[in-house]
This record gives sequence, C-alpha cells and structure tokens, in this order.
Amino acid sequence: MKKFTLLLIVVLIIAGTVYAQDKYLYEPPFEWKSPEIMAQGSSFTANAAGYDSLFTNPAGFRFGKDGKGGDLNLITVQPTWTANTFEILTGLGVLPDEDATDDTIDDSGDSGSVDILSVVMDQVTSNGLGAGAQTSIGWVGRGLGLGTAVSVDSYFPQAESVLGANGQVWATVAFVGGYTVQFDFLGANIKIGGDLRPMYRIKIDNIDLDTASSFMAEDDTSTESEEMDLTGIPLLAGTAFGIDAGMQATWGWITLGASLRDIGNTTFTYQKSDVGTFLDNSGSMTNAVAYGDAADELEYKTPGSLRLGVSLHPYIPFLSFLVDPIVHAEYTAYLVGDDFYEDGWTQGSMWSRVDVGAEVTLIKLLKLRGGYQGGYLSAGFGLDLLFLEVNAAIYSNEIGAYSGDEQSMGGSLNVSLRF
Repeated sequence: MKKFTLLLIVVLIIAGTVYAQDKYLYEPPFEWKSPEIMAQGSSFTANAAGYDSLFTNPAGFRFGKDGKGGDLNLITVQPTWTANTFEILTGLGVLPDEDATDDTIDDSGDSGSVDILSVVMDQVTSNGLGAGAQTSIGWVGRGLGLGTAVSVDSYFPQAESVLGANGQVWATVAFVGGYTVQFDFLGANIKIGGDLRPMYRIKIDNIDLDTASSFMAEDDTSTESEEMDLTGIPLLAGTAFGIDAGMQATWGWITLGASLRDIGNTTFTYQKSDVGTFLDNSGSMTNAVAYGDAADELEYKTPGSLRLGVSLHPYIPFLSFLVDPIVHAEYTAYLVGDDFYEDGWTQGSMWSRVDVGAEVTLIKLLKLRGGYQGGYLSAGFGLDLLFLEVNAAIYSNEIGAYSGDEQSMGGSLNVSLRF
C-alpha cells in the first residue's frame, strides 16, 4: 500500500505541473556543472548515482557512485568557464596557429607579445564569455541525499562587438535534501526518489559598458584620480523553493530513467536593492530598502522539465576490473510553451534537447568520457585516487533555436575529497 501511495503521489505531482496563462520573466535553473556530467553530453538521468545525483535525479540517492554504500563529499572545488578553450590556447601561443603567416613571426622565430586581455575579449564576438566557481559538501547513499552547494557565475552572450556586450552575474546558495525508496516490480528493480531544494540568489543584470562607466565616481578630494564606487550597483536578491522527483527501473544491463526538475515551475521572488544596501544589511533582504515608494517584488520562473533517459551498462565480472563501459542517452522536454515567458525564451527544437554520453573506466582508476549535446561533441576524463577525485571536461551548449544554430563552448574542472 505504501508503494502504491508513493507512486500515486508522483503521478499527482506530474499532473500538477500545468501551463499558466500569464507570461513571466525567465530564470535560469540551478546548474551543477560537474565535469563528469558535462563530458558525457549532460546525459545523467538513467545512470545517475552518487553525489552528482543530488543535482540531477534523486533516484540516484540509493547508492554511492560504485553502486553500493554511499558517497561522503567532504569538499568539491569546481571552476567553470564559457569560452572556446582551443581558440584561447591558440591565441596565447600554447597551441600552434595554422592561420599564422610569416608577418606574425619576428626575426627570432617567436611570435610577438600576446595581449591576453584581447585574446579573452575576442570570445565575446565569437563564442560568448563567462567564468564561475562552484563548491559543495554533502552525503548520498542508503536512500538519503543531503548537500549544499554555492555557485558564482557570469555570462556575456555572443555579441557583434565588444561594445555591444551585455551580461549577467549571479550567485546562488542551494540546499538539497531528499530520500529514495527501492523495491522490485515485474522483474525490475525500481528506485523512486524526491527532494526539496531551497535556494537563495543574488544577481546583477544588464552589465554593459554604460553600466561599468557608471560605477566610476570622481574622487571629491582630487580632480586627477577616480575611485571605484560599487555601492550604487543595482541588484536583485531573493529566494526560491524547488521540488524534484525521479525514478530508475533496471532490468539486468538496461536502465530506464525519468527525472522531473523544478516541478510546478520554480518561482524566484526577488526584491530590488543595490550593493550598498545589501551589504549594510549583512545580506538579509528583510530590512533592505527597495527602490520606489514600496518594497515591490519581482517574480522570475524557472521552467519545469521532464528528462527521459536510457542506459546500457554491460557487466562482465572477470573483465569489469579492467574495462567497465556504459553508454546512455536522454531527451529533455520543458513543461511550458515558448509563450510562457515575455522575454523571448525558447526551448529550442527537439534535436537540440537530445543528449548522448559514454564512459569507460580502466582498472578502476582512469575514466574516459565522451558525449553529444544538442549537436556538439564533448569530452573529458577522470582520475579516482582513493579519496581524491579529479575530473575535467570540455563541452558545448546550444543556445540557438535548433541543433547547430549557435554554439557556446565551455569547460569545467573539479577536485573532490570523497569517501
């Protein structure tokens, strides 16, 4: 009876995710850019397990990444970036430039001095530019998932010129807590889980050269110097409460998975403020003074999504120690239409939401990963050194309307202490 009740609750939750009549402002979802996930084309629904399942599919809370016990993540440090890594390395002279001519080489045979800032800023017009960092701690295993993560990120979408760049900076603190049950049904091993995800976020929108120039205030004591005045920068600060659910059904080597993220379209309720007011109130928006005559609130919504995945994990006992492969794929469907938002958000074509991934583990030490995400390839590797894990990935996102429309390349790297 308990199992039937749980299944009924999941069905009711799905049915409760409805289309709204009003139009809303779009809010990006909380995204954990784990290299393990990103290197595999962001496909991680059917094969979610261990610590990374905290941010993908709560059905993975049942076991640790090795399929038993649990994962205690003491700390993960994870820098991320949005840029074409190959173009930057070529511009810095680390990789050879096939387009270089004799005019770019001096008499000594070396290329001229490198303008690092120019190389980086070129990404604004060719790829989009961003940088961030994430860190987290938590436990996943024996059905329980508990963790907290802090993410700071920035992003300037591709523009026709650097002068036309307009970006955003945001920081999010997220807490995740959930539970998974496991049972057998019709010859399959079933895992069903859910989690709650309270979040706090601050963000600064519309960062362009006009905004940057307004940050500069003339020093009253000197006409020859200027000092940076950050207190007047407008920002939004607010909270949200996300709900997620997921399941996995395994028959031998094959697993089917489903994950509902941001059920009911997670609402971020923001108050307007500025950096000075925010800091004066120690980050608390309870006493912060908003612009205007009253403390007006703004609501942004993160679209709910349904991810459907399948994985094939061949297991041959006498070979698994040497070679352990897994291949998987998933499809994402957003539970709102393109007319849900007033600011031009689009969910893209069907093929831009198809992800495929693969991983091969060699002697339980080295992991080689590859994937396909929305029309672009991704790759990465991982090293499992007892309690120390190191992972890296290079990947691309499709930010256009269809697969192959507008590529934005990025990467991530993490170092974790896990037991």
